[in-house]
Amino acid sequence: MALVLSNGVAHSVSVGYDEYVYWEGTQTVRICSRYDSEGRLRQKIFYWKDGKTVQQDRKFDIEGNEVEIIHYNSSGRMQANIDGWAAMKARYEHKRPVVESFYGEDGHLVARKLYNESGRMVARQMVGDQDFNPYEQFESQPISGERVLYYDRTGQLKGAVGGGGNH
Repeated sequence: MALVLSNGVAHSVSVGYDEYVYWEGTQTVRICSRYDSEGRLRQKIFYWKDGKTVQQDRKFDIEGNEVEIIHYNSSGRMQANIDGWAAMKARYEHKRPVVESFYGEDGHLVARKLYNESGRMVARQMVGDQDFNPYEQFESQPISGERVLYYDRTGQLKGAVGGGGNH
């Protein structure tokens, strides 16, 4: 509980709680799970072995959907994962994904996934450099019925692969 002043009157407010997992045999934090006052997971933070530097930060909306992931290196800078992105932000409507946007270490958009009303992915938008060759820059093949759109860093459409699909 915390006290909050409103118009000079103190009110108690439930603020949630944190749960910790420690690296084996130590008191060094490995994972911190943050819950809101209703007991819903809102954030999960993974730490490097020093227990202070964040390795990965995951955030959840009120319905439990994962809406943000950021990967960090041991120096605390954003670092791309094996899939080539350092951060992801997602938007949901009625518990169904609408869009997922992926960002590189520099914070620039590298890809986006679009979903239809039933939650099925219908398009991937890939962003590359000015001299764009999608077959050199991405190893992505369209899923049946999916359309993959390729853009350069200026937002200029450079090509498309795959079938139609509802945007």
